[in-house]
Amino acid sequence: MTTFFQKIFGTRPATAQPEMPAPIVSPAFPSRDLFIEDREPREFLSPEPARLTKREKTILEELLALDYAGMGHKDGYEIHDLAGLDMQLELIATDFRQAFDKALQDIEVQLEPLGIHLTDRMREETPELFEKIHTRQDQLVKQKRELMTQKDLAVTGEGFVEKPYRYYKAGFRRGYDLYVEEQLIFKHIKTL
Repeated sequence: MTTFFQKIFGTRPATAQPEMPAPIVSPAFPSRDLFIEDREPREFLSPEPARLTKREKTILEELLALDYAGMGHKDGYEIHDLAGLDMQLELIATDFRQAFDKALQDIEVQLEPLGIHLTDRMREETPELFEKIHTRQDQLVKQKRELMTQKDLAVTGEGFVEKPYRYYKAGFRRGYDLYVEEQLIFKHIKTL
């Protein structure tokens, strides 16, 4: 008795199954990993915890890592007032000025003990150490000047704060535009 599908497609010829080769039996040697004689001692020491090797982010790095475009988009849609944009930009500048103030305080704390050690006696007795301390002091003074400049520029939206300003404004405009479009498109539906 043939089925409908066999009439349409025909019958498939029987294929012979290939013979499977006999499995190769390997001698049961234990793995080389089980033996510790050939290993270095430092392989057995636990690695340093990752939390000790990572340094903490500074407040400024945290501020620069924020999603200002997303914040601006959300505020533009919710506030939908250009006066709110100016107020939010002032708050961003305030956050940056506070971060600069904190960094300046940290530099002052580091500079204080360095000045005490930089004496003529130290220059004569240990010139290498004097040079290291003097170089560190110069670096901190340069950082302090740069931070003071950035703090002054933050008021006008320039310097480090310029990129967050621009991203926030662009996001705010997109959110505000979305709000206005929704009002124009769906306003007539509400009146019906």
